[in-house]
Amino acid sequence: MASKIFKILETLQKRLLYFVTNENQLPSDAKVGLICGLISPKDANVTYCTSAVVRQNVSPFGSTPVGIYCLIKEATNEQILENLTNLIPKKSGIAVVISVAEDEKSLKVLFVDLKTKAFCDCLSEFVDDEKLLIDSLITRVMANIQLCVDFNREKEAFENNAKKAFDALKDTIKSTNFKLKDSAFILSSNGAKDSVICGDLYSFVEDDEIKEIDGVNASADLKRKMKDKLRKQKAAAKLPLVFTLEINSKGSGDVPTSDDEPLSIEPNAKDVTFAVSIDVAILTDKLTNCGSMRKTFVTAVQRQIREMCDCFIFFADLNSLKLHIPKAYTFWPQSQCSYFSSLVYPIGLTDDELIKRRTELHDLLLLPKNRPYIRKLNKYQFPGEPNFIGDKLCNPHVGLTTGMKCSAVSVVHGVYTYHHYMQDKINDNGWGCAYRSLQTIVSWFKHQGYTEKPIPTHKEIQQALVDIGDKQPNFVGSTQWIGSQEVSYVLNQLY
Repeated sequence: MASKIFKILETLQKRLLYFVTNENQLPSDAKVGLICGLISPKDANVTYCTSAVVRQNVSPFGSTPVGIYCLIKEATNEQILENLTNLIPKKSGIAVVISVAEDEKSLKVLFVDLKTKAFCDCLSEFVDDEKLLIDSLITRVMANIQLCVDFNREKEAFENNAKKAFDALKDTIKSTNFKLKDSAFILSSNGAKDSVICGDLYSFVEDDEIKEIDGVNASADLKRKMKDKLRKQKAAAKLPLVFTLEINSKGSGDVPTSDDEPLSIEPNAKDVTFAVSIDVAILTDKLTNCGSMRKTFVTAVQRQIREMCDCFIFFADLNSLKLHIPKAYTFWPQSQCSYFSSLVYPIGLTDDELIKRRTELHDLLLLPKNRPYIRKLNKYQFPGEPNFIGDKLCNPHVGLTTGMKCSAVSVVHGVYTYHHYMQDKINDNGWGCAYRSLQTIVSWFKHQGYTEKPIPTHKEIQQALVDIGDKQPNFVGSTQWIGSQEVSYVLNQLY
């Protein structure tokens, strides 16, 4: 019989080591938590350890607890076993324990037999994340569902009504069909389709691009080959496999259309209707059978509905009759992990107003606090999704070569937009490149979530230099060049 092996992703190792050496950045109640992962569909003896979280309700969708981490230096074996018993309810199997080594600078990996509660021998190795990602694809469940909640300004009654409405929605998910977008393929509650694996789902897709082939003047056999080739290209590009919920919802009324405004309620309102926007994203192994995937979808969507209910209740402003509708955001801080985090934030509150909540989430998700990772502006852009950045070119350096032998390209991690002459209906030909270079720099800060301020116009750049005394008032509206020194002045003044 083959030996069981735990494969620990390098991003997880890196993150745990970060908190070993920066222990003051993690509160005491976050120094012990869950290691979550998944069993390889190829080999049941291989378990990938993918994430570390304080509580299971923030773990990546599709993962399951496989052990614990303990970042308490000099923790005894008795303490480790006690924490394991409290966090892992399973009564059999082997659990992994990742803790601080004796040198207090590195990690050690232990194993516990859950039946005997004794330490045992097992195999482990740290592996490149690509070992897991290369066989993964993106599955996503999306739906806009109208929800009607009986309204009452009394806090307890409001909470009870909200829970009743969200629970009723949650209960319908078990029997709901999941339909693959642009196809006739359906995951239904009475047809598990275990014989179909996720990697084969692209063969069911009939989107507009594939349908265009029907209009080509060619034989049926050639059209079939053309469609197969296009589907293989979509699979190679790992375009998300999007499922929609086939669900009927009751209610009518105004639905918020942006992230800017909360929902205003009339004083005599008896109920309130709004859209619940489900958005669940999961990195799924290509060999996962669709029956298992459906179970994962049900669990994930129900959990997100619970989170939306909690968000809806917590951020409700009953005194001013303002309700902040919950919305799901998907994040993937790829320098820190190899999985999606789907988090729920309230519409109508800015990133700055959500600092306390995000700080809590950073601790729960074991994310460093040295840069933004889960602001709304950090939301993940899925392959093939319309560019949320706007009409500007994004990361134009990607794919370019230097044309020089023995050269290396060094770039800053993240997304930026390329601003250049004659954009934004501004004729700045002859003004010099620094204005547009400054806008490009600011775009990086904006798209990484460091600021919510807009990218400055030429006039705002010039006015900032006047305000700090670097230029005379007649500089505003002129075509005078600026240089790198002025760029630094404006960054300090405006951001």
